[in-house]
Amino acid sequence: INKELLRQKALQLGYDQDPQAVGARASLTAYHAGMALWNDVIGEPANTISEEELQAFYDKMGTSRSCQFVICNFEDDAEKARDLARTGVDWDEIVEKFHDGSPAPNGRYTIKVPFGQYSPSFEDEIFETPIGEVTDPIQTSYGFWVLRVMDEKVGDKPDLETAKAQILDVTRNRKMGRARNEFKEWMREEHKLQIDEDVLWICYQGIPEGGLMDPETNEPRAKDTLEPLDVPLKELDRIFYTYELDGELKEHTLGDYKGHFDNMSVFQRPKRSDMLGGLREHIIGELERGFVNEQARKRGFDQDPEVLKEVEGKVEEVMVTKLYGDVVTFDERVTAEDVDRFY
Repeated sequence: INKELLRQKALQLGYDQDPQAVGARASLTAYHAGMALWNDVIGEPANTISEEELQAFYDKMGTSRSCQFVICNFEDDAEKARDLARTGVDWDEIVEKFHDGSPAPNGRYTIKVPFGQYSPSFEDEIFETPIGEVTDPIQTSYGFWVLRVMDEKVGDKPDLETAKAQILDVTRNRKMGRARNEFKEWMREEHKLQIDEDVLWICYQGIPEGGLMDPETNEPRAKDTLEPLDVPLKELDRIFYTYELDGELKEHTLGDYKGHFDNMSVFQRPKRSDMLGGLREHIIGELERGFVNEQARKRGFDQDPEVLKEVEGKVEEVMVTKLYGDVVTFDERVTAEDVDRFY
């Protein structure tokens, strides 16, 4: 009852038009409409798992593949590495020429891939490639992988009935992952996203190395003490990436991104250690939020009754909290007499 009375008083005093409440309503609507969109596109389709899908996963359960690998910053280099590998060139020579990732600790560029433990976007290509053959480039958040499948081993696994709950859970998550990636790819095409890879490389080279922690306190450094993105002045006007949003072409220069980067906190900044692919994914991830908001509006999720109900509940909390803070006031000073009286 108290909460409802406070809500009514907040409305009577116009707190629903307060900039804080208006801003909260806009951001919350975009967020919950986006979540409703994702559930519609990804969540619902993934809830249906056929007996054939269940059996197909079980058939591969316990299987693992050993692979040689090389990671490239650019897809063109990955394709050259793949073509060279398919001619039978020694893998160490391919690594020396094309590998952009961290050096392997033991000098052996090999990886074991157990079925069902990596994302489908990485794993599918590996398990569809015949033993002894080389995969096509696989794009990940770290770069483009090319792998030679060396062998396959089959380990122990529980009976189907025992493993069924685990398989259903993993299969659902994998279906959601595939659907999410397919929808993201569709959005990038729908919004005509283009990134200039040459400018991306210039930007990546300008990311400061280290220096994110304060050596004296061992705490993350304050934003205003972080090093800026170090890119040549002559490159600042180059178009970095373009896309369409709300029917308009949006163009962002390297200078625009530098201003954005320099204003990021330690936790928001892409890192040099994430390789070029990490920077690419970071930029795409930021833009995709705008794409999701537009798609949610176009599909009417911002007017969905469940979304509006959720948003209004959160906005009421904002209004009531602000009203309570405004009207419930007290003298925060504690005097010697207060201490004595309490004692």
